[in-house]
Amino acid sequence: MSSKDLENGHREPLLQPPDAPLPAATLTLVQVEHWSRPAARLLYSSLSNVGLSGFFGLVTAFGLRTLGQSVAIALVLLFIAVQVLAYYGFVNFQWRAVSSAMARRLDLNSDGRFDLQDVGVALRRIALWTISWGMPSALGFCFGFWLGWTYL
Repeated sequence: MSSKDLENGHREPLLQPPDAPLPAATLTLVQVEHWSRPAARLLYSSLSNVGLSGFFGLVTAFGLRTLGQSVAIALVLLFIAVQVLAYYGFVNFQWRAVSSAMARRLDLNSDGRFDLQDVGVALRRIALWTISWGMPSALGFCFGFWLGWTYL
């Protein structure tokens, strides 16, 4: 095959049948993706996720440090106000209904009660989620939160 054949669009098939004889001077170029391209894509997607999550962790830590005391005081005052209203009879809490609703929601293994096995199920679910999908996000958020809490 000459350069004129290539200019005119003459192409030989890339794959020859196994029993077909090879032409005398054939140079076949096979384009194989280098191992670094998929690795770079994976690294870039993970690091961009870590960077964004780290930024959110940093912002969260800064917000908690600056607004944390105010929010904590507001929550304590709200709790005291609700307790005073309940004491004087303006608000009546159905604590049994609240307790049963929370127990139904927290009973993850459906055995009818909230116990240490439910905590184990919850921890397994969190670990599986973190490992399967959110590991870079969780690590980036934790690192950013630590940086923000320590240095801001």
